[in-house]
Amino acid sequence: MHIPLLVDVISAAMVAMIYGWSWDQVQKMMVNSVARALSASFILLVIEIIVSTWSTIFSRGTKIDFTHFNHSIPALDLDGYIRNKMEKARFHIADEMMEFQL
Repeated sequence: MHIPLLVDVISAAMVAMIYGWSWDQVQKMMVNSVARALSASFILLVIEIIVSTWSTIFSRGTKIDFTHFNHSIPALDLDGYIRNKMEKARFHIADEMMEFQL
């Protein structure tokens, strides 16, 4: 798997040098290209971790309870739009004095 990548890098470096780029310039361009690609890859990795975590949680039937300290949150309204939307998404809003077993 690494051989084709190595061949591509060597080929690209040779073509760049034929067109007059110095080895230092080629190295800087490679580093910049990899840095740009890594930031996008990192974002995709984080998204995959989040999706995998949520998939694992919901596939096992795990229940998530949203707790709250601020009593002005719209999700506390029993007949409210926000609460209904959260419950349709299979979330549970913690009730007052609810106990959690760890």
